[in-house]
Amino acid sequence: MSEKNIDFGKTKVETATITDSFESAIGKFRKALLAILVVFVLAVIAIVVGIIVHSNSVKSGLEKVDTVYFSLSNAKSDISADEVKALQDSSIETLLRLSKSSGIVGMRASMLLGELYFQQGKFDESRNAWLAAANVEKNSYTNSVSYYNAAACSESLNDLDSAVKYYELASSDSDFLLVDHALFSLARVYEAKKDSAKATETYQKLNDLHPNSSWANLAKTRLIALKVKQ
Repeated sequence: MSEKNIDFGKTKVETATITDSFESAIGKFRKALLAILVVFVLAVIAIVVGIIVHSNSVKSGLEKVDTVYFSLSNAKSDISADEVKALQDSSIETLLRLSKSSGIVGMRASMLLGELYFQQGKFDESRNAWLAAANVEKNSYTNSVSYYNAAACSESLNDLDSAVKYYELASSDSDFLLVDHALFSLARVYEAKKDSAKATETYQKLNDLHPNSSWANLAKTRLIALKVKQ
């Protein structure tokens, strides 16, 4: 009997030890799981707060760009040239800060900045602003507009190689509303560069793309003129 009691006692001790170990492991697991859950919840909260803050920041930035735009648009037509210049300069100062923002705020600020610089005849600064707008979001539908205006600035600077580059980028977007004008301008710049072959190719491309458009009709006249020169 004593041996059985002893064996039973050992079994009881061993069982208790295993049970205690299991419960201890479960307790540690629960603590670890709780810690993971806490970290996860905090991460979710941080993401939500970040989205809200970012959303508010974007909203605030767009409101500032719109304020500048409307102040320029609503300026009285009878103000003096000095007053116009002062308004443009203060607007540029604000837009330069906003143009450093990421996303749509930086893009819109840079586009408006490019327009203002162009009005002031600062074509180099205007081109830089338009290119900055195009670089904010690579696949934005506004990029063709930015490249088109960068090309126009390049023409004003008599930088025909850059004009070709940016007109090509603008005209490569078939959805661009001014694609016909961009192609015609590209061909015209090729003519200015004395590259009749490229000019003919581009005029023909425009004619093939939209044969009934007003720019295609002009392209037809240029094709005839280039053929006569050959």
